[in-house]
Amino acid sequence: MTSSKLILALFCLASAACSSSSGAPNATGGDAAGADGAAVDAGDGCDIPSDDPAATCVRTVSGSVTDIDGAPLANRSVTVCGIICFYAQTAADGSFTTYIDSNINIARFAALAHGRPDYASLYAKLPAAAEHITVAPLRIPKYLDGQVLPDDGAPASHVISGDVTLDIPDNTAFQLDVDDVASPTGRQFRVGAAKASELPDFAKASGAVQLYGLAPFGATSVVNGSASAPTGPTPQKLAVHVKNTSKLLQPNQKVQFFVLGVNLLSSPPTAGSEVDVATGTVSADGTTIDTDAGQGISTISWLGVRKAS
Repeated sequence: MTSSKLILALFCLASAACSSSSGAPNATGGDAAGADGAAVDAGDGCDIPSDDPAATCVRTVSGSVTDIDGAPLANRSVTVCGIICFYAQTAADGSFTTYIDSNINIARFAALAHGRPDYASLYAKLPAAAEHITVAPLRIPKYLDGQVLPDDGAPASHVISGDVTLDIPDNTAFQLDVDDVASPTGRQFRVGAAKASELPDFAKASGAVQLYGLAPFGATSVVNGSASAPTGPTPQKLAVHVKNTSKLLQPNQKVQFFVLGVNLLSSPPTAGSEVDVATGTVSADGTTIDTDAGQGISTISWLGVRKAS
């Protein structure tokens, strides 16, 4: 786990902010509960001023979580996170409402549909500031089976799921999200393809020709043993090979690979944003799209390919 993820996870565990908003009702409504189980009325969080001059009062963040065909996904966790997290759960129709009732800077927050263990997870930036915010439908693909990532420090190898192959260099370690550490499938590389006609917001404007949700979501690849270095872990690039299924790319055509950013605490936060990570080229026979020599990804989140500009 990266240091930023650890800080956020520890903060959430300490304050319970990841399971509900501070003093706000959860997705099922009602007041917060005190230590004795009695209801507690914590008042209006929007009456508490923020140190951030860009913060505005947000009451709720609402939306829906579906599969790529639009079928609702019930009982899925949704969090709206920045320096703290607010929690909701989807209803039978896939809808959710996250109660915020606080002054927040929406540029530093993102909504996350938690698809684990069988669906991709997806960050979405919050749109324009308002008391009641509605995010675009969060459409997440179901994962195909895949292969388990090698043990940390293992010899070079590769893993395959669906259309995507990752080349893993010698002496690579993987930092997993806290949700995957104890999961039976937490170390399995899996892929789910998005529909070109229903791309998530972060990829719509990019001209993506192919897009995939990846697992383990939020994992990073680093040089084994570098996590304790004073300057932090050294990213380890994983070469990527993707089947050219769209047929929109020609043999030898240059492409750009991008991923979904997942960092909530960077400045600015990347969570919910497209991040360009590698250049690539379509193979001479047009069957695969490959990262160029020395290029690759080190964040496992969502992987997209578009024509090079």
